[in-house]
Amino acid sequence: MNKEYPRRILIAPLDWGLGHATRCIPLIREWIKKGDEVVIAASGNGAAILQAAFPECKIIPLHGYGIRYDSHLPLLFSLLLQLPKFLRAIRHEKNWLRNLLEKEKFDLIVSDNRYGFYSQHVKSILITHQLFIQVPDGLSFLKKFIHKKTLRYISAFDECWIPDIEGEDNLSGDLSLGGELPANTRHIGWLSRFENSSIDESKFPVYDHLILLSGPEPMRTKAERELLQEALQASEKTLLVQGLPLTATEKMIDNIRIVSHLDNNALKHALLTAKKITCRSGYSTLMDLKVLGRAGESIRLIPTPGQTEQEYLAKRWQLLERRNTTSLTS
Repeated sequence: MNKEYPRRILIAPLDWGLGHATRCIPLIREWIKKGDEVVIAASGNGAAILQAAFPECKIIPLHGYGIRYDSHLPLLFSLLLQLPKFLRAIRHEKNWLRNLLEKEKFDLIVSDNRYGFYSQHVKSILITHQLFIQVPDGLSFLKKFIHKKTLRYISAFDECWIPDIEGEDNLSGDLSLGGELPANTRHIGWLSRFENSSIDESKFPVYDHLILLSGPEPMRTKAERELLQEALQASEKTLLVQGLPLTATEKMIDNIRIVSHLDNNALKHALLTAKKITCRSGYSTLMDLKVLGRAGESIRLIPTPGQTEQEYLAKRWQLLERRNTTSLTS
């Protein structure tokens, strides 16, 4: 039986974009407050984000899934071609964890969207908002197969935590409520790195326009180029955050300040004070916006083309915005 407190907790976020790592921050913060020891299994940008947030935590390198978009192929076909790599990564992380547990003891294992990161001998929790993965219309015949496969992965964990609220105002919509939920699932509310954090607003400048980027290449770079050209044609004071925490670069191009990465305080201030925000419709970004109270016409969401999850979340956000607007004016 797992002991209560303090515990030794191992957490591993998926490496697809920065959101899986950033939404682990409030959980890690709470565990440390309770006296738990948290060990992080990650690499690349996710490891950099979490190491900066928790320098006291040990980080064990764990290879990511390494998913990339092919700029010459539709996204869906690009991802289907990488399915063998995805399945190999699940097998690898399962074996990697088994070998680690032979050397080190943990009381709890937490996986953010890494389906193979669990143990039959240690309580294991999966964090995901995608229990019912969206499938393009042209591939609707695969929907049942994908759902069955996803449920099989989820059932291997002791618990599945859905980072959302229950009810009609939930952010994930059909992604988490598209059918009967597995018995091991529960909603834990929105997870945001900005929750319960304070900043000294006098230290940071205010911008007319904040452009916030992240996600797999080469789509991240393509979006940056397009949005940079768009911003150069405007006279607004603009901040473009590239979403590259492994680098530390900054430059000015006319009215635009371009930074590779911002720490939590600086980014929180920019999100709170920018007159308008352009960003991907990644789920963690939307949770951040909700927690900070940013909504309305000042938010412009640009889903990654062909990424069905982000396309659905952008539509879901617009639906919730219209509903909220109607309720305020009725």
